Amino acid sequence: MIITQDYFPDIGGITTYCYELAKNFEQLGLDVLIITKSFDGYKFNIQIQKDEYGLKVLRLEHSKWKNKPNTLVYKAIKPLINDSTLFLSANWKMAVACYFHSIFRKINYITAVHGFDAIEGRKFNKFLQFKAFKNGSKIIAVSQFTKNLLQSQFPNKSLNIEVVNGGVDLEKYKFVEDYSAVETKYSLDAGFRI
Repeated sequence: MIITQDYFPDIGGITTYCYELAKNFEQLGLDVLIITKSFDGYKFNIQIQKDEYGLKVLRLEHSKWKNKPNTLVYKAIKPLINDSTLFLSANWKMAVACYFHSIFRKINYITAVHGFDAIEGRKFNKFLQFKAFKNGSKIIAVSQFTKNLLQSQFPNKSLNIEVVNGGVDLEKYKFVEDYSAVETKYSLDAGFRI
C-alpha cells in the first residue's frame, strides 16, 4: 500500500514518484494499492477502484483527510492489513501514522522522503519523525542530497536510508563537477544553478 496525499490529478514530484513506484511494484508482481485523498470531481469512496492508469486506488474524503488523516487512513486500511502488508508512506507525516498504528498491530512500513519535507523544526514533531523513521523498515531518499539532509537532521543516529533516484537515468545523466562549459554554452552567469 502506498499512502500519499499527493496523487493524480495533482501534478508534482511526489505524485510522479508514487505513480512510478506503483507501476514498478506491479511489474514485479506485487499487489499495489494507492490510498490518497479525494479531489473535486473525484468522489471519495470506500471501494477500491482502478484509476485511468490501471492502478488500484482508494480515495478518502478530502475534508477528513485534511483534519484527521491518521484516523481516516487507519480506519480505511485496518480491514486490508495482513502479515505480508508493506506500507510505503509518501511523507514523514504518514510515517508517523504508520508508527502509531504499529504500536497496536505489527505493520511493516517504509517512508519515502522527497527533500525539504525531511526538515521539521518543532521539537516534538522532530521527535515523532525520528521515532517513525527509526521504527520503519527503511527510508527511501529520492536523492543523495535528501539522504544527506536526513543525516544532518539526525546526526549520530543510525537510520536505514537507501537512495532510490526517481525519473533520472544516472547512467545517462552524469553529475558534473565543472559547470563552466554549461555556463558558457547557455550564456549563464557564473554560479547560476537550476
